Amino acid sequence: TGLLTLPLAALSAAVLMVLTRCLSLADAYKAIEWRIIILIAGFMPLGTAIVKAGLVDAFVNTVLLHVADHGQPLIIGALFLLSSAIALVSTNIAAAILMGPVAMAASASLAMNPEMLLIAVAIGASNGFMTPVAQQANLLVMGPGNYVFKDYMKAGMFLSLLMFAAVMLFMSLFFRT
Repeated sequence: TGLLTLPLAALSAAVLMVLTRCLSLADAYKAIEWRIIILIAGFMPLGTAIVKAGLVDAFVNTVLLHVADHGQPLIIGALFLLSSAIALVSTNIAAAILMGPVAMAASASLAMNPEMLLIAVAIGASNGFMTPVAQQANLLVMGPGNYVFKDYMKAGMFLSLLMFAAVMLFMSLFFRT
């Protein structure tokens, strides 16, 4: 309805579920993924430290400025692939937190649309189809489905390449790169 912001509406809905006894307080507490919350809480200061230490600017100035000579699609592709690579070894949330400042610094240094670069980072960070650790949903189905790491690689490679192609195509259409 637009009356509340999304975070406030979600929190209000959770509180109402407990107050109306649709959900017990104990069940609500059990449903919280504390590992994910701790992981996010740990990566947020890490992202800030990377920015303050100048590593983001160094990366943008050394790597992305050289790529910039070859056009915006290459920068979009580089940010997408780097975000995907980080997500494969950590989580999608961590990749977005770490690569968001890189995208913002790149947009300022290269006079590019920040939304375009942030979208590339967000979708790249969500492109964790090739490992079970990149996406929480992958971990949830791994045990019940009797999947092994190799299964994610086989199915995820095609999905990741398809996602990369779609991002490159649609970014050029929507943002006229």
